[in-house]
Amino acid sequence: MSVLQRAWYALIRKRVRSMVLGAFVVVVLICLNVCIGMLSATEHISSHVARASHASLSLGLHNEEDTFTERDVQAVLNTVEPERLTAQLRTTATLISATPVLERQLIERTDIDVASLPQIALYGSNDIERHTLFRSSAFTLMDGRFPMPQERHVLMVHEDFARHNKLSCGMTLRMKSSENAQPYSFTIVGIFSGKRQERFTGAPSDLSENTMFTSFEDAQHVRAENTSSAGSDTTPIDAANTTPISGSSAASISGSNVAQGEDSASLHQTSPEHTSTVAAGGARMTSLDIAPAPYQTLEQLKAQLMDLPLDFSRFTLRDSGAAFESIHSSVDAVSLLVRIVLAAVLLGSFVVLLLVLVLWLRERIAEIGILLSIGNSKRTICAQVLLEMILLSLPSALIAFVCVHFFSQSIVAHVLGFAQSFDEHAPSTFDVGSAVVGNSVAAYNPLESLFMQQSSAISSFIVALSAYVLALVVIAAAVGVSSVIFMRKKPRELLVQMS
Repeated sequence: MSVLQRAWYALIRKRVRSMVLGAFVVVVLICLNVCIGMLSATEHISSHVARASHASLSLGLHNEEDTFTERDVQAVLNTVEPERLTAQLRTTATLISATPVLERQLIERTDIDVASLPQIALYGSNDIERHTLFRSSAFTLMDGRFPMPQERHVLMVHEDFARHNKLSCGMTLRMKSSENAQPYSFTIVGIFSGKRQERFTGAPSDLSENTMFTSFEDAQHVRAENTSSAGSDTTPIDAANTTPISGSSAASISGSNVAQGEDSASLHQTSPEHTSTVAAGGARMTSLDIAPAPYQTLEQLKAQLMDLPLDFSRFTLRDSGAAFESIHSSVDAVSLLVRIVLAAVLLGSFVVLLLVLVLWLRERIAEIGILLSIGNSKRTICAQVLLEMILLSLPSALIAFVCVHFFSQSIVAHVLGFAQSFDEHAPSTFDVGSAVVGNSVAAYNPLESLFMQQSSAISSFIVALSAYVLALVVIAAAVGVSSVIFMRKKPRELLVQMS
């Protein structure tokens, strides 16, 4: 009878014991699968964050909600190539053909009519794909596409908002900036998921689910209608010193170059039918993202901008990496936690498996003695025990793979939830983002979707194979150490002990 046959018969002869040991191996493999998968995800996320966090500088006012005009940053427009500039504008609007998501609204306002509060937060950008919320993976495209540069009347909406209103790509959404403003129609071209940092004031526009993205130019027109109806919050603009927005002299930030001899540049081109509306208030923005030239570092770009004639009593330069600090620190913290868990799983499984095998082999002294008496070597007996464990681990690996596939999201959520609960005692270590609610802070965890996205990009088979190889190393080590109880004895001693 071969060694493989003896190993198989040894397993089916003690079925209950084999099933208990197999269940233990399943638990070990599940833990190893999750740990290795999360470690691989943290490496991918860390490299992504490292690349994205050093992409640009953001020029804005000290109060991030305030807006400024092109004239205020004309020195930048005259110095930096348009393709390195990304204008951002945040405004609000009221829905006509849909309703906002209100399930997570924690503030109930009694001092004001809730119907008069803005329902959606509308972000305008001439390059939405480069927006910090997408570069940091706070938001992720789930369906459709990003709007093309200079594309008009298109919109990206949150997947929860789309599900709430039964919307999909290609459908039309109508909104207006205020009660008496003219309605705007947008075609939905993209659906995204995720969470941004939220400030709860009681308005539906506070929530991530009611966030939308459109072109910088469309956001300008929505805001212009808003301020013209509700009273502009902008400072008066001297028409003589204001850069024209329309006409052939305007250069597009998305790729057009400033013509020689011009002393000014504009961030966008405005269609003739909307020129008067926008020009009356000026092209306004909440931030201007400036990417470094290929030969520049962020420090060199910052030094260059600080030398420009900008009013830095009003303006400030923000490193886009600040938006990634919480994610970066959280990823590092989760990586450390997972490494500790992985080490504990390996050590614990080795100790438990060693004790089980020691007891198992003590019960089989008689069998070992007989095998020795008929001419089998100690090495052959050790190989049989190792084959028994390998045969036991094969179905266990399949069961563990299926369990991880179906329950990975829940397992990841629990691991990240543990990290977040630990953060309450050490907030400087685990800063996973927060939403301000009055004087309290409602924490949310933007990492869960990140880990699931990165885990889906990694081959599940490779992760499972790595976990199985690691488990085989633990099994081999446990079999080797446990075999010492009879390997150090002479065959005669084992036969005497058997009798």
